[in-house]
Amino acid sequence: MAEPSPERRLLPWALGSFHTSFFVLVLIVVLVTSGAIEGLLSGLNTLLGFAFFALLWFAVWWATRRGLQGLDLSDLEHAGIASLLRRAVGWGSVAGVLFLAALGALLLVIGGLDLALRLARGKAAPAPDAGAIVLLVGIGLPIAAIVACVIGGLVGGILGLLDAAALLGTRALIQLAVRRGQRRDDEPS
Repeated sequence: MAEPSPERRLLPWALGSFHTSFFVLVLIVVLVTSGAIEGLLSGLNTLLGFAFFALLWFAVWWATRRGLQGLDLSDLEHAGIASLLRRAVGWGSVAGVLFLAALGALLLVIGGLDLALRLARGKAAPAPDAGAIVLLVGIGLPIAAIVACVIGGLVGGILGLLDAAALLGTRALIQLAVRRGQRRDDEPS
């Protein structure tokens, strides 16, 4: 398999970083305007915030990279926009579920570390409620996966539209600059 060009490697990094930052910015604005951010921030620390962002970034970057594979971005004006949007919705859904799975794994690790610290300090660990575990695994996880898939698809579609607009706008600006450069070259000195 041939190594992709530097431009093809940079685009998923740039778009994945933009998508993650944009999503987090929108999430923060919604939380601030609703007044819910104070309660949420009291339970977080820098390490958890960084872990949250890193997991989200990785899920979005990976899905963006996969979504762009084989896509001809040089022909967006024609059939490429529909293909870009289909991929954005599909891989956005995948990113949502991947982030949910990574977040679940992070929470399991944190819970395991908390349990180990409690046991090391000689504090009694609370006994798990079997009914709650069955409800969480049997009902909660599938519902959470569906919600993550739908939200990821919606966010992916919106960001795909922004990507298409940015790529088309950039291409138009480049073509305009090239035409202006050609006109200057055609003018007599």
